[in-house]
Amino acid sequence: MIRSVSVFLFAFLAGAAVALVARTVRHAPHADAPEPPLVLEQAPMVSNALVPPAPTAAAAPQPPETHAHAHAPAASATSATTPVRSETPTVARPVNTICAICGMDVDPSLPTEQYQGHTIGFGCRACPPKFRAEPDKYGPAYVRNELHAP
Repeated sequence: MIRSVSVFLFAFLAGAAVALVARTVRHAPHADAPEPPLVLEQAPMVSNALVPPAPTAAAAPQPPETHAHAHAPAASATSATTPVRSETPTVARPVNTICAICGMDVDPSLPTEQYQGHTIGFGCRACPPKFRAEPDKYGPAYVRNELHAP
């Protein structure tokens, strides 16, 4: 009885293997389907209103506008621990790549702060007010480029 069951199983598995190999060799998916047309330029998958559109080859760079009024003198130096807020993103690169408060990557479009001579970048708009409220609590973690441990 055991011998006949084992012969049956062997024959069954051998037949299944032969059928599998034959189907694999003869398999030709979409052999009758026409080839899709080649699309050279595709539309973006996601439209984000916050991201400016990419410049096109036809768009020429505009020269900067000149103006004829005098600017106010620079602000006086502040103490080392007092944060200084930039109204526009500065050219100086932040010393950190992650935000010590939220842990996100630094967003270069956000304003930066100064802490003990270091330019600090933030991950989101909620972090600068928290930093301004307690610069000595968060500042050292920003300078070390670490997440602040509560």
